[in-house]
Amino acid sequence: MKIQYRFPLIFATSSAAILIGLSFIVYYLSAQFQREEFFGRLDERVEITEQLFLEEDNLAPEIYEGIKQKFLQTLPEETENVYPIGAEIPDSLLQKYPEEFLVKITAAGPQPTPMRFFNQDRQGAGKIYHHQGEDYLVVVTAIDVYGLRSLQNVKTSLVIAVMVSILLLAGLALFEADQILTPISNQIAKARSITARNLHLRLNIYNEKNELGDLATAFNQMLDRLEGAFALQESFISNASHEMRNPLTAIMGEVELALQKKRTLEEYVGSLEIIQKESDRLDIIVDNLLLLAKAGLNPSQLSMKVYRMDELIWELVQEFQEKYPQTPLNLELEFPEEPEKLEIKGNGSLLKIALGNLIDNARKFSQGKPVSLCFLIREGHMLFKVVDQGIGIPKEDQQRILEPFSRAGNALNFHGSGIGLALSHRIIKLHQGNFQLSSQLQKGTTVLVSFPLHQQF
Repeated sequence: MKIQYRFPLIFATSSAAILIGLSFIVYYLSAQFQREEFFGRLDERVEITEQLFLEEDNLAPEIYEGIKQKFLQTLPEETENVYPIGAEIPDSLLQKYPEEFLVKITAAGPQPTPMRFFNQDRQGAGKIYHHQGEDYLVVVTAIDVYGLRSLQNVKTSLVIAVMVSILLLAGLALFEADQILTPISNQIAKARSITARNLHLRLNIYNEKNELGDLATAFNQMLDRLEGAFALQESFISNASHEMRNPLTAIMGEVELALQKKRTLEEYVGSLEIIQKESDRLDIIVDNLLLLAKAGLNPSQLSMKVYRMDELIWELVQEFQEKYPQTPLNLELEFPEEPEKLEIKGNGSLLKIALGNLIDNARKFSQGKPVSLCFLIREGHMLFKVVDQGIGIPKEDQQRILEPFSRAGNALNFHGSGIGLALSHRIIKLHQGNFQLSSQLQKGTTVLVSFPLHQQF
């Protein structure tokens, strides 16, 4: 069932339950007050009957006349009876009055206030009166005709009021639901019209201070992220195809050129060397793309183990010095007394690739100048810093330098595919690390990586 109909139904049902409950309480209290008021009048009639029939000889003439005039104001269908009563209850009384009432009143004996009873619609009150050595039972009964009629009118009025109120509340709920849900329906229609071809469209925000405004804002923010992701994907595909097409074009061109005519052995060797070089370049691009895809996985999908960060760094330093002995490497390594602070849970291969890319970038753009490598433990974090003295990164390129295949304008003459830095950034984020980059043209670049101690995955 749609909310447009379910909301009015729930509202009307709840309102009906509340109204019926309140009506029942009103009717019940009215009935109780009506009965109590009528019993009070019966009690008064019992006292008058007692005085009229049993104390006539003891009253002054003027008092007796006053009581008699008061007695003339009878209740509807009133009966007044005075019965001498002994140790046992006569059968004639049991036939006229409830047995429970007779048993209680005879057992209690003379009481200052009358006892009350119901006999179907008839209400009654009675009292034991001791006179001249004998006990008499004074009983007055009557039907509260006007009270019952009034209660019936109250019941009818409450039923009508409840029915009309439910209808009015249901209609009001339908109207309000329509008023509330119409903007949502409009937003749904607008959202359905947004596709990959028109991701620039956004939902209208009618009121930023209510929940619908918050929902529209959140949806628009999601569209912003999707639009950025689509743009990044298009850029990635375009750059990836371009980077892969270049070596493929070179390989195909060299093969076609070599097959046009017979050539000398040296010429064939030269062609094969070009093909090998471009094949290696293509292989590196494919490997980096696979690693980039792997770095986009969740930690739960990777093989995670506990590694010593100092051991990973020493392996990288040794490999770097063996492969590039011509580039000086200045080391500043500070190890804590507690070995457990050097532990990190992650994927060892990816961590080596991430940190190795940073060192290799520093080496490549420094062009033989020293590269500084620093490892410290500070304020609950492992800090890994790489500083080079290279060409630096222009300010306008620093915002997009972490995007795949994005290269700074002054780095196009250097060998590379534009994937290494983006790959390192993703791997570091995958390991809950923080990546900071600062750079100045012709002065160098500093990359600071920090990992929290005792990571939990």
